[in-house]
Amino acid sequence: MGQLALVAGTRTRDAGAVPNAIDVRIGLCGFSTSMRSYALHFDVVEVQSTFYDPPRDETMRSWLAATGAELEYTMKVWQLVTHPAASPTYLRMKRKLGEGDNPGFFRDSPTVQEGWRRSVECAEVLSATAMLFQCPASFTPAPENVALMRRFFERVRRPAARLLWEPRGPAWVSQRELALSLCRDLDLVHVVDPFVTPAEKGAPVYWRLHGPGSARASYDDLALAQLHQMVADVKPPNTAYMLFNNLPRLDDAGRFAAGVRRP
Repeated sequence: MGQLALVAGTRTRDAGAVPNAIDVRIGLCGFSTSMRSYALHFDVVEVQSTFYDPPRDETMRSWLAATGAELEYTMKVWQLVTHPAASPTYLRMKRKLGEGDNPGFFRDSPTVQEGWRRSVECAEVLSATAMLFQCPASFTPAPENVALMRRFFERVRRPAARLLWEPRGPAWVSQRELALSLCRDLDLVHVVDPFVTPAEKGAPVYWRLHGPGSARASYDDLALAQLHQMVADVKPPNTAYMLFNNLPRLDDAGRFAAGVRRP
């Protein structure tokens, strides 16, 4: 692992006490276990329900009460902002889209505006430190999509939370430099699965691990050792976030955390 130490844990958060240490915060995309148990074992949780159908404020406040103040929250932005009406993800939204709705692709429409406004409200209730825009593969690097994205981030009110962007699909893998350029111009954190898209050295690290070749697959010990090395090689200037999103994520994240020492 070179000269860098990986130090985990919001319980201590004392990476500075270890020379050249990287503070690694480990969590899951979704709780995947009871909230009280989750907060005992992980540093951060990425809320998924805010993407499908944002919960009521009272529901989110009950999560905070159950997990305690030390658990860090990040969240996905409501799909109204990023996903078009044809996306199958809308099957999980209770409210049905109307004929006049025009969601997704960062369009300048009342539907997208509603999605962003409610997402910001959720982030404020949760005191979320980051908000993730996850785009479908159908949002390609076409010039019209890039223009829509630029206009959206130029006009919206930015919350206190950091804004993260995860472009998906092979078109963005081949257009990595364009993605990095958009992140620099729009003050976004480029979110990748480092086993699929190489991470930019020295950039903020927020990695979503979708499984080795399939969401159903588990990372073996060799892959988790490679992940340790990738974090050390990137040498981020700040905290590194590892969010496991494959189906066996509870076990994989636990095994990864076991290999990250605490101060």
